[in-house]
Amino acid sequence: MKKVLIVLNDAILLSVFKSWAFRARKKDILFFAKEGKEAIEIMRSQPINLLITELSLSEIDGLELATAICVPYPQVKIAFFILPALAENEALKQLTSIYFINRPNSLREFIHLDSVIEVADFQALPINHIAITEFLTLIAYQKKTCLLGIKNEITEQKGLMYFQQGVLYDAVYGDLKAEPAVIEMLNWEWAKFSFKAIANKQFRRQIQTTLTILIQRRKNFSNVDTLISEINMAEESFQLDEQARLQTELAAKLQMQALEKEQAIAALVAETQTKLQTQQAQIQKATAALQTQLASEAEQLAQQQVQARQREEAVFIKISKLDLLVTLGELQEIKGYVGSAIFDMSGQVALKHSATNATHSIEEISNIIIEVIQAAVETVSNAELGAFNFLQITADGGIFEAVWAVENQFIVAILLKPEAKNTGLAKIQLLKVGEIIHGLL
Repeated sequence: MKKVLIVLNDAILLSVFKSWAFRARKKDILFFAKEGKEAIEIMRSQPINLLITELSLSEIDGLELATAICVPYPQVKIAFFILPALAENEALKQLTSIYFINRPNSLREFIHLDSVIEVADFQALPINHIAITEFLTLIAYQKKTCLLGIKNEITEQKGLMYFQQGVLYDAVYGDLKAEPAVIEMLNWEWAKFSFKAIANKQFRRQIQTTLTILIQRRKNFSNVDTLISEINMAEESFQLDEQARLQTELAAKLQMQALEKEQAIAALVAETQTKLQTQQAQIQKATAALQTQLASEAEQLAQQQVQARQREEAVFIKISKLDLLVTLGELQEIKGYVGSAIFDMSGQVALKHSATNATHSIEEISNIIIEVIQAAVETVSNAELGAFNFLQITADGGIFEAVWAVENQFIVAILLKPEAKNTGLAKIQLLKVGEIIHGLL
């Protein structure tokens, strides 16, 4: 019977699930842990076949737990819990070598989970068999800050990548650094991962291109190599088929025309060479045209990315130079005001203000709102988004009100106290500030 270890950071749910496993007489095949270190201790005493863990855990997270067991327990398969709301996330659905399971939030859902464990055990892979591009994508999705060690299982070569808040900052592999090092390591088929201690080291961002673009660039190069290889194979196959056909014709004609065999052979050879030369010229021309087209498209994409980045930086600078009192002053007059800010979709704050009694930082406002906006944008179409879109979040810490412009992806946000009653006035003032930003474009 397969043994499964389930790691959840919810103590109440764990207690309920354990009680059910005991009553269902499954305590010898279902094991539970609340954190990574406890999970490792269980694995030392039990021959676990499948580990199902949350990504967010205390002390060491799910990714660190998965890499920690890959050396002592390389045969253990890994699956990750995911919130049901994120199950249809397009970016996560593309990760075919990583197996996700909806996180159970009730006993009924857990009983259903028990019925799909056999499917998970069949489809999930050990951590060393997960594609390197997908493991890196999961780090970016988790917005993880880490120094990742990568070891090629075939050549034993080693490299390092540094992520900050899920953004790829730098990489090194042998004499290669930054983007060239990343591109080289993305070509590795099998790799072992390990998280290195960062201590108090400071890393400067050396890689400006996003991880998504680097992965796509690697795929484009791979597709071109595959296409050229297929063309070469087709050419070789054509030559072999043509030679076989000619040999058959030649044998038949030799039998039928013994007296003219020399002339017949010469004519056939000349005709074949001409056809082969014509076919080779056509194939070479098509290959050159394709390579030129791909190079042109890659150059255009690079130029568009540079221009888009320059436009965004220019708007960001304009916003940061706005008069704080003129731009955010009316927001500060709203009763229950705690703080306000203007920031972009990466969370970088261009203009901010906080009341003297504020308990929440502007960075908390930007990080929370950006996560919610990104989740909201993924669930609606562009046709459903207007020029300006409002967002309200009510939490123990207060009421977050925000407006963002779809065209330029800048957000204006205000934090009010929990007892604030004038959110309508906040929306009006936020829209005014949004129109000021819109005018900077």
